[in-house]
Amino acid sequence: MAKNYYNQDINAGKPFIDAAIYHTYVKAVEESLISVKKLYHSQALSLLELPEKTSDIEDIERIAERYWDNFDDVIILGTGGSSLGAQAICELKYQQTSPRPAIHFMHNIDPHSFELLFKTIVPERTGLIVISKSGNTAETLTQFLYCLDVFRSHINNHKPPLDIPKHFL
Repeated sequence: MAKNYYNQDINAGKPFIDAAIYHTYVKAVEESLISVKKLYHSQALSLLELPEKTSDIEDIERIAERYWDNFDDVIILGTGGSSLGAQAICELKYQQTSPRPAIHFMHNIDPHSFELLFKTIVPERTGLIVISKSGNTAETLTQFLYCLDVFRSHINNHKPPLDIPKHFL
């Protein structure tokens, strides 16, 4: 018979962690926080300034408006944290409204997934956003090159020719 661990006194009245060890960890966290505050105030770590940065909002709004007006689908290329942040923001936003354009997150380099996606979209009405923190992530570059090939092959059959740079960010 399984034990009911929710009602069992696991610690039997003893503290879960030794007080000396606990205070050692608290001190280490406090020291780390002081170091991060110093980095923030010295502006030595620009990442810490991002939450306050607003100088790029107008540019982002212009790009978002262009994508909204010109595309029925937007493909986000990137792996791991590069695309997860964007996906989290989109999921929060689209809980309130229906997405337009439709957003497609491609997290891997599986050609079958890309083939299935490209069967459902129209390249001339599709924008792509390529996200790579380093700018040289092999998987993201592979995704980009695959999509670029699809767009290039579509150009040959399209009159007037597609302006590919307007579809990629």
